[in-house]
Amino acid sequence: MKENKSTKPAGDREEAYRLAKLLRTGSRELARQLNTKKARKQR
Repeated sequence: MKENKSTKPAGDREEAYRLAKLLRTGSRELARQLNTKKARKQR
């Protein structure tokens, strides 16, 4: 079943956008933690 974006309610799109934003910030936070771990190891 192919779903069209135009048939999707605005609420779903908003939810997906919020989820993507959350995921992006989460991955950034994760990357920062990894970087700090690397820096600690190098010292």
